Amino acid sequence: MTVPMLDFDRAGAGEPLLLLHGIGTTRDDFSALMPRLAAEFDVLAVDLPAHGDSPPIDSVTDPAIGSVPTVAALTDVLEADLDAHGLHRVHILGNSLGGRLGIELARRGRARSVVALAPSGLAGPPERVYLGLLMGSARIITRSIRPFIGTLARSRAGRAALLAAFRAR
Repeated sequence: MTVPMLDFDRAGAGEPLLLLHGIGTTRDDFSALMPRLAAEFDVLAVDLPAHGDSPPIDSVTDPAIGSVPTVAALTDVLEADLDAHGLHRVHILGNSLGGRLGIELARRGRARSVVALAPSGLAGPPERVYLGLLMGSARIITRSIRPFIGTLARSRAGRAALLAAFRAR
């Protein structure tokens, strides 16, 4: 058995349930639900690559998985982690990107059922172009502010500015 690549929380017993968060968030999105779900399911909540405590996809050592975070590559990582946990087919609850990955896992025969909340990436070509430009711009902006992230993260106002597009506390 291999070792999981993604950081995770696991609790409960019963049929397996995989929880997948959206881009820019973490498995903590499901922390309030975990106790209730764990009463009936074997719940696995993961941090997607480059989220929370999980490494970025380019640090994955399997050359078959590639280093570009496409839906296919992210799903490859999820499949490898399911295998490492000894799980073949799971129920899936996914939000946004997590919903899209849940649909892809279902397409690959790895899902018992899927609840996809606002799954991303299912739109037509115009929206795909828009989202591609949006994500490309976000990547450029992130690279340009990287030297200042530590300083900004030390204050409440800085954290709010860094996370304004997602959520802030």
